Amino acid sequence: AAPAARAAPRARLLALGIPAGGPGLAPGHDGDPMELLEKVERAMRAIPEPPVTLQQIPAEHRCESCRLVSGALSGVLQKALLDAGAKGRLTEDLYVQVLGGACKSDSLFSGYHVGAAGDLEKRTQPADGEEQEEELTTWRRRLQFICTEVLRTAGEGEVYSLFVGPGSKKEIPVGRLCTREVRLCPKGKARRRQPQAEGREL
Repeated sequence: AAPAARAAPRARLLALGIPAGGPGLAPGHDGDPMELLEKVERAMRAIPEPPVTLQQIPAEHRCESCRLVSGALSGVLQKALLDAGAKGRLTEDLYVQVLGGACKSDSLFSGYHVGAAGDLEKRTQPADGEEQEEELTTWRRRLQFICTEVLRTAGEGEVYSLFVGPGSKKEIPVGRLCTREVRLCPKGKARRRQPQAEGREL
């Protein structure tokens, strides 16, 4: 069992492109291969992920992504109103903080993938394997990018103004935001029912 246990980290080191030397370790390393592998993986986790660009998001999912982001931003603003006990309004400092925090939140945009019908949807089961886990990470980062782009293009003040809008219903109008403000949806495309954000924590 021991040789098999030691062979596993050696195989992973080779898969990472680290040549084995001597008894199967990288040249210049005389310790446990598992220890070396852990050091390598820590170093790899410390490498920042490359930035997402709009070109990396399939065109057929950009409008849908904006709708999801719009629903998520409505959700965090609604929660902030309840938490603050505000009478229909938040201070500028607070809504800027809430909106900015939403775009940085991993939990708010986690769990999305392209389903069997070709639409973005929330997974109901945990990821099964590295490939599915990678897809969830990819879409989480893409949705965070869209969120950041919405705030950069429209501005926190405009997003909040759309949220409070006329009437008693506090919700960002998807058509106005995604079609007119950030132009990620063609005219008429964003009028589908706004998806409900499942996670609202920052």
